[in-house]
Amino acid sequence: MHMADDVLAATVLWGNHWLAAAVALLAGLGAVYYARLWRSLPRGPLDSPFTIADAGIASGLSLWFIVLIVRSGGGPQIVSSEAIAASAIVYAVLVGLLFGMLAIRRISPVKAFGLWWRDWRSAMPLLGLSFLAILPVVAIVQWAASLLGGGKPESQPLLDFWVANPDFASRALVAGMAVIVAPAAEEAIFRGYLYGAARRFAGPTGSMLAASLLFAAVHIHLPAFLGLFALAMALNIIYEKTGSLWAPVIMHGAFNACSLAAAVLWPEAA
Repeated sequence: MHMADDVLAATVLWGNHWLAAAVALLAGLGAVYYARLWRSLPRGPLDSPFTIADAGIASGLSLWFIVLIVRSGGGPQIVSSEAIAASAIVYAVLVGLLFGMLAIRRISPVKAFGLWWRDWRSAMPLLGLSFLAILPVVAIVQWAASLLGGGKPESQPLLDFWVANPDFASRALVAGMAVIVAPAAEEAIFRGYLYGAARRFAGPTGSMLAASLLFAAVHIHLPAFLGLFALAMALNIIYEKTGSLWAPVIMHGAFNACSLAAAVLWPEAA
C-alpha cells in the first residue's frame, strides 16, 4: 500500500503548482540519495547461511506466488474484515513454516535475518533519512504511472476499505494488518528469505530487482505496481546497509501508517 495517490490528489485539489514542483525536487534528491546507497553495496555472491536447498525452496515459493498472481487475472480484490483476517492467518502460517524449516536445518533466523540488531541506535539517522527520501520518489513514480495509464491515480482496495469503514473494529483490524502484520511477514518472506537466498548465489543487484518485481506483483494492483517496486528496492537497499531485517520492517510499517493517515486526512483522494 502507498500514499502517493493521496498526496498527489491533495496537491491537485490545492491547485498549488509550487507544491508539485517541491515534491518533484525532493523526488530527484531522493533518487540521487538511493543511487549513492546502491553504488556503495557489495557486488557478486555474498556469504550467508543459506544453501542450494534454500535456492530451490525460494524458487518454489516464488513460483507459487507467480501462480497466484496469474490466477487472479488482475481482477479487483474483495476486501472485507474476514478477508483481512484470513490474510493475516496465511502470513502467520507462511512465516511459521519458513522459520520452522530454517530451525530444522539448524539455520538460525536470528542470525540469518540480523534480528539481533546491536547497533540499532546508530542506524536510526540512516533509517529516518531513508524513509523521508523514499516518500517523494514513490509519489512521483506513482503519478507518472497514472499518466502513462491515461487515468487518475487509483488507491488500493485496502485503503478504500479503511476510508469506507471508520468504526473502531474495522480501523483497528486494518491498522494492525498494514502497520504490524504485513510489514513483518512480507519483509521476512521477500527481503529476508527470497532475496536472502538469491543474493547468496546471484549477488545483490539481480536479486533485488527480482525480489522487488515479485513483491510489487504479488499485491495484485497494477496501478500501484511501479510505486511498490520503488518502495521494495528501497527496502532491499536499507536491509543491505543495516544488515538487519528490523530496518525494512520499521520503514515498511511507517510507510503504511503514513498511507492510512493520508487517507484519513484526504478521504476524497483515496
